[in-house]
Amino acid sequence: KEPYTFQIKNPFWKTWWFTFISILILISGILYYLKIKADRSQREIEAEKALNTKISRFKIEALRSQMNPHFVFNALSSIQFYIQKNNAQKADQYLTMFGGLIRKYLDFSQVKSITIKDEIELLQDYLRLEEMRFESLFTSEIIVDPRLDIHYSYIPTMLVQPYVENAINHGLQQRRDGKGIIWIEFKKIYTDGLRISINDNGIGIENSKKNKSDYHKSHGMSNIMDRISFLKESQELEIDLQINTVTNNSEFPGTKIIIEIKEL
Repeated sequence: KEPYTFQIKNPFWKTWWFTFISILILISGILYYLKIKADRSQREIEAEKALNTKISRFKIEALRSQMNPHFVFNALSSIQFYIQKNNAQKADQYLTMFGGLIRKYLDFSQVKSITIKDEIELLQDYLRLEEMRFESLFTSEIIVDPRLDIHYSYIPTMLVQPYVENAINHGLQQRRDGKGIIWIEFKKIYTDGLRISINDNGIGIENSKKNKSDYHKSHGMSNIMDRISFLKESQELEIDLQINTVTNNSEFPGTKIIIEIKEL
């Protein structure tokens, strides 16, 4: 009788195809896990970035609200000055102009950016008030590059006015000969950039530091520097700031502030 032969096959979990499928499933699982982890990390990064942007905007609003009292105080002091001089007509004229400007100011403070046209109109109104307040102690000029589309080009709200205010109060105010000048230029640079220059022929930075009121100046400028930093942190704009002395005149060297803005 011939012997009966048979062959015992390996269990399926020891076959090559099962090993291949298992390795394939394992690799797929690892890749899927890494993808989920990467997606979660990306969402966390985006959430953190959004939160930082929101915090920066809140800080900007807080800094902006700190600037308002200084501007309002100066304007109200001017109205009081005219009243004390019994010049009711000028007081009424100033109050009307101030009311219009403060409405614009409050409207603009609610938005993140405004057109260059709106900024220029705000500056013109502000400068007219300041020229009245200082009784023609200085003159002003605003120069606009014709290549700029001021109706559709936007800049951060209230970025220029505080520098103009500082130039007047800490530079030109100390010049008593009536020859003070401040001129502001909006110029297109590169293809998507803007350069804003604020020039004055006042007493200059070093002479201003010697005044007792320099604390207020430093505090105000510190707020603006913080605001520029926050705007940079929001990763929406690239802003470069330069502050230079204009001439070698020891008495009235003047100050030149250059703000360059470029969209990222």
